[in-house]
Amino acid sequence: MTFELLFDDSSVVAVGAQSRWARRRSPDLAELVGESWVLPPPGSGIASLAKDAFRVRGLDYPRTVVITDSPQVRMSLLETGHFVTIFPASALKFPGKRAEIKALPIELPNVRVPNGIVTLKDRPLGPAAERFVACARDIAKPLRARK
Repeated sequence: MTFELLFDDSSVVAVGAQSRWARRRSPDLAELVGESWVLPPPGSGIASLAKDAFRVRGLDYPRTVVITDSPQVRMSLLETGHFVTIFPASALKFPGKRAEIKALPIELPNVRVPNGIVTLKDRPLGPAAERFVACARDIAKPLRARK
């Protein structure tokens, strides 16, 4: 197999645009401990990142009200303005995708996750797969430039 790196992704603390936290200039992670969090199951990448972010700051793990693997469910809950989560930064970058979700200016541990394309070595791609890969490269360009 071969791996072509498209971009390295970071993570952000996110809330709904209607959340009181979205209007704060510089919220602190410690202030969010008592909020209602929606996170993936323990052991997942995002949950591990959250655990490390709180541990590094000497804080208890946040109260997780909803545990789900579904990014769509997490986004829908954020839109209510009552939840907090951690998302890959790229999930909030695409225009028009999630104006109702806001990334908070909170520093998280610098964990970069490589995102790319895995293909079988010495096996040519079909035309549809080649087109998909070309589109993925184009979409990833602005994400790659933001290192």
